[in-house]
Amino acid sequence: MNYKSLAAAILIMVTSLSSCGLPEDPAKWSDKQLEKWAQNSEWFNALPAKPASITDKREMATQIWLNPESWKVAFEFLSTHKLEDLEDGKIFLTQDQKTFANVQTYVPRESGKFERHCKYIDLQYVFEGAEDHQVSKLENLVDEVLPYSEERDVALCNSSKDFQTIRVDKTCFGLYFPQDAHNPNLQIGGMEKVRKVVVKIPYVNR
Repeated sequence: MNYKSLAAAILIMVTSLSSCGLPEDPAKWSDKQLEKWAQNSEWFNALPAKPASITDKREMATQIWLNPESWKVAFEFLSTHKLEDLEDGKIFLTQDQKTFANVQTYVPRESGKFERHCKYIDLQYVFEGAEDHQVSKLENLVDEVLPYSEERDVALCNSSKDFQTIRVDKTCFGLYFPQDAHNPNLQIGGMEKVRKVVVKIPYVNR
C-alpha cells in the first residue's frame, strides 16, 4: 500500500463533500455531480485500492457526510499500519469501540451463505491473495437460515435469485451497506490462503 498517499487523502476525503463545489448533502446531488465527486476527488484518486464498480457511491458519500469521524479512523488504520504484520483478531479504532477492524487469515471456501447487516457497513479489503464476493439485493434472497440477530447484527440466507460477482484483492475492496447482501470468502480457483481486514463502520440512518 502507498501509505503516505493514502494518509494525505484522509483529510481530503472527509472535507471534500463541502469543498468540491457541490451541495453539501449528497442526497441533493445529480448523477453527474456524484460522478464528479467520485472520479475527480483527490482522496478517491489517491486510494491504492478502489471500491468495487458496483458500490453505491451515493450511499458512500452520504455516510461519509453523516459520519466523517468513523470513515477517517477507518482509512487512518489502513494507511498507518503495515497490515501484513498484524496478528489476526479484533482491533478497536475508536474510544467508544463502535468502529473496529477484524484481521483474518483463512483459505477461501467453494460456497457460502449470503449475509446482511443493519447496524454496520462492511469494508472488506484483501491485502494478501484474492477472493470472489457475490452481492445481491435483499429482495432476491431466498431460503433464510438465520433470522436477523440484533445482538450479532447478521442474518443469513442460503442463496439469491440474482447476484453479481466481484473480485476483491489489493486493488479493489468490497463495501457493503445494509441493502447489500454479500457472500464473501469464495475461492477463485485453488486453495490459496487469504489475509483480509474487515473494517466495521457504524451505519447512520437518516
